[in-house]
Amino acid sequence: KDSYIQISFYSDAHYEKMCELISRPDLVEDDRFNSVAGRQKNAATLSAEISQAFAVKDTQAWLDLFLNAKLPAGMVRDVEEVVNHPQLKHRDLIMELPSQKGSEKPFRTLGTGFKANEGGPSKIRRPPELGEHSHEILAELGFDKNEIADLVDKGVI
Repeated sequence: KDSYIQISFYSDAHYEKMCELISRPDLVEDDRFNSVAGRQKNAATLSAEISQAFAVKDTQAWLDLFLNAKLPAGMVRDVEEVVNHPQLKHRDLIMELPSQKGSEKPFRTLGTGFKANEGGPSKIRRPPELGEHSHEILAELGFDKNEIADLVDKGVI
């Protein structure tokens, strides 16, 4: 009615429960939809039937109904909704790092999808500019200042 929802009913049991919840038990007995293969073959027709039923309630009402019935379902969100979702912020999946050279805006990037008891990705360093750490890395590899200067003069780094 007001947004989009994703539902999955791969098993007959899920399909039957979904039909019950949308008040369309007739779809269970319909020969076109009474098997997984039939539902796949007639997906466009089934989708049209289901869409009509969904038009009577808002997205949150359907989500509550499906999730309480232990059916796989979720709201379809646009990029802005995902990026600003409180759970992603809570899990640090969207990280704001110091801005890159020449920019006043913070550098936004994806965090890791896991958490550790200790450590984890740094929130204080942004990705380096091209060549930003070349001198440091070459020095760690044993190049002296003159050798590094020679590489700079030759345009290697």
